[in-house]
Order: sequence, then structure tokens, then C-alpha cells
Amino acid sequence: NCPSIRRPLQRCHDSPRTRRVKASSAAAADENMNTRLDSLKAWLSSVSPSFDDCGLQLRSLSDDGYGVRAVAYKDIARDGVLLSIPHEAFLTVARARDCTKCRQFNNELSSFQILVLKLLYEKRIAEASFWWPYLRTLPSAEDLSSHPLLWSVNFLDNSHAGGKLRERIQSCENDVSMFETLCVGQTIVDDANWPSLDEVKWATAILTSRAFHLGDSTSTDGGEYSDSDYERDQRILSSLNDIDDEVWEPGAHADDELECASNSIALVPWADGLNHSSSATQVSILKYNDATETASLQAHIAYKVGDQVFDSYGINLSCTDMLLNYGFVEVTPSQALFIEFRGDVFLDAATIVLRELNTSYSISQLPGINAAATILRVDQNVGMGDNALCFCEAFFDDVPDNSDGTQSMLLSLQVILRMCDDDLLLIDENCVLKSERIIKGVEYGEILVNERAAAYVIVNEYNALRAAKTAVMRQIEQIMQTASSL
Repeated sequence: NCPSIRRPLQRCHDSPRTRRVKASSAAAADENMNTRLDSLKAWLSSVSPSFDDCGLQLRSLSDDGYGVRAVAYKDIARDGVLLSIPHEAFLTVARARDCTKCRQFNNELSSFQILVLKLLYEKRIAEASFWWPYLRTLPSAEDLSSHPLLWSVNFLDNSHAGGKLRERIQSCENDVSMFETLCVGQTIVDDANWPSLDEVKWATAILTSRAFHLGDSTSTDGGEYSDSDYERDQRILSSLNDIDDEVWEPGAHADDELECASNSIALVPWADGLNHSSSATQVSILKYNDATETASLQAHIAYKVGDQVFDSYGINLSCTDMLLNYGFVEVTPSQALFIEFRGDVFLDAATIVLRELNTSYSISQLPGINAAATILRVDQNVGMGDNALCFCEAFFDDVPDNSDGTQSMLLSLQVILRMCDDDLLLIDENCVLKSERIIKGVEYGEILVNERAAAYVIVNEYNALRAAKTAVMRQIEQIMQTASSL
């Protein structure tokens, strides 16, 4: 049994930095980091004999403005195993909840929040931490300065992606308040101001950029949940193959996974040193093997000695995902435009639409489905896929005259149309024109960060929203034509 390890939404430790360092200091930094990376490898070998670098070494790239890369020191065949990391080295939610300093907050903190607290605590105690050989290889806040969470200016303001970024920053601020409240009278570290907002932002960026999500999780509201409800919701979930379940958001709604080895959020030392390739396939996504209790991935191409080795952060990621999650955008050849909405945002919009329509029915409650962890994709060709529509329709069970599902389908599409219109209103067309000028002349394969990356996303989102709106209107028209002909 080898469930995919879902990579969370943010990672930027090896995206281009905003400034270069002097050559002499860069060489010293390289030597220092390479020594630390070698120490990390030695530590992993001491943790468990099941660790295997499989012909890879991690090297610093600070002189080129990047960070860390994986390099082959021997030839690696296509589909060959690239690494094997023992579970004993993982920094997991279960270990955070078992920590003597953190477990007192188990009932108050989500899995993501308690892992943020655990990471900050382990970093604070430095050499006394079991994970210190790994923690000392993590990037600083300065290294992560091109990550949107750590921007001094929100280059995405007044855009669909900008709203997502503001939500994430607000989550960090809420976490700081939560930690301050819980830590009153508790002795975790000898600092009344710990952790600060900057520290929580750093830890959040580290976790959501470098951690992996081992398997899928199902959350409930903690209330009574019948077997029939569960079976019904699982039937819905099992059909949602065009809903992006590899994407998840930091914060409380990422909680409630079964905290076992193959179903948890975890930092996986060494594995997070590989960089993303847009050409990497599913085989290059990290997987966890319950039987061997190791995480591994395979090569999507053959590598020669000296080649940089890549993994995949996820298949078919949008440029918004790339920027918000990893801090950069790769310019790729034109592909179908699409926009993504969270399931809980859809439900909020549906509530407003139902109120405006003055209907007598309401949103059905499906406690087995974590709407906040569901991403609905709308593209320029299909509009909403059948399975995404299935998710939306499931919440409109009591719609009258809906024996064939037509009314709930139309209602779902009307809500999506409303969401597209609302997001288009956020975007200033002058901002779009300015963004088009900023990215004029970019070339395929070019890596964009900061303002240029934001400009690329703004233009892409504006075009995607308009295309998605057109596609959904076309869907509505086709459904109405079909219904009228019956």
C-alpha cells in the first residue's frame, strides 16, 4: 500500500532570491550550507539503516540566487528510485501532539497549528532538538523573501489570488493570537513575546512549502454521523476525479486527519530538497510505503552524473498555485485557461444566491465532506466538469422539480457564474494593462518572482475568469436547450 504523499500548497526555499550576494560571501555561504547538507545526510544514516540517498546529493546554489538542489552523483535510470527516507526522521503531527511542550494544547490546536508550534519550538531549542541537523538547513526569512507570505508589499492586491493571500496572512495573525492566549501561564520558552507574527509566517511558509500530506483525510464536525451518511458522502467523494484533492490550505480546516504514518502532515528531511520540474510526472511525487515505513519517489527521466534531479510539486498546478504556494511562476506554453474556487467559498456564494432568489430551500449539510479542502476547477473548454458539478449539486438535494437533476445543475452553474462576476469586479482593468506591460517579452521556461510573477498571475486570472464565465454561460444555455426539447 503506497498512498501518494500530497505536497501542501507553499514552497519557495529554492526560488530565485530578490538580491544577489557578493561572490566571496556566496562561496562561504555555499561551503557552510554544503557542510550542513552533508551533516544532514550523516544524521539520516544514523537515524535508520533504511535511509538511502539512491545516488543523490544535496548542494547549495546560493551563488546563483536559488537555494538547494539535488544532484546525481551516479547514473540513475528512468523510473529508478531517487530516495528512501525512514519514517523515524519525519517531523509529524503525531510527534508534535506527543511533545511534552505541545501536547497540552492538543484539544485547542488544529494539526497544522500544532505543527507550526512544534517547528518553532524545535528551532528555538536549536542543538537540543533531535531534528537540529535538518532544521539548520532550512531557509531563513530572508531566503524566503520572494514568498508571498513574506512580501513587504502585496503585489497581488485587488485580484482573485490577492484575496487568497490576505486569507493566509489573516490565518497567521489568528494563529499568533491563539498561541498568545494558550501560552499564558505556560512555560514553553523563556520569552513572553514568543512566537511573533514574523516567526509564525516563517513557520507557515516552511511547512506549507516543504511539508508533505501523507494520504487523504476525512474530517467531521465531531457530531453524530450515521453509516448511511458516511456511505453517501464517500460515494460523492469517490467520483470527484476532476476536483483537485492534492491542494490543501494551511489553517484549522486542514485538521482532523487520522494521525497515522500514512495520513498526516509531515516534514520529510532530504526529500524537500528536490526542485520542481513542470515536465515531471506522477511517478515523481513522493509516496509513503506503510510496509517499509519509508517515503520514496521515482525518476521521470534518466539522469547522468552531475545532472540536477527533479520531483513534481503536483500535476497541472495553476500559476496562482505556483506563486502562492511556492513563491515563483514558470512561464509555460499556452494551455487551457482555468480558475479554481474553494468548496466552502462556493457554499457561501450559494447561500447568498438562494437568499436573493427568495427560495424556500437551503444548503444541505454533508458532514462527511470537507468543503474547505475541496478545490473546484472551471476551465475555458468544459466549464464545470461532471464531477465538480456532482459536488455542487449534492448540496441542493431539496430543490423542487429536480427529478432529473436539471434544476440543481443550473443552480450550481448560476452560483459559479456569480463567483466569476464577483472576482472580475475585484480586478482593475488598468492594473491588468499595467501587468501586461510588466510581463511583455517573457520567454517560455523563464522563472518569475515578486512583482513580475504577480503580474503574470493577474493577467492569467483575468483571462481565465472571462473564459470560465463564457464557458459556464454556454453550459447553462446547452442545459436549458436540452431541457426544453424534452
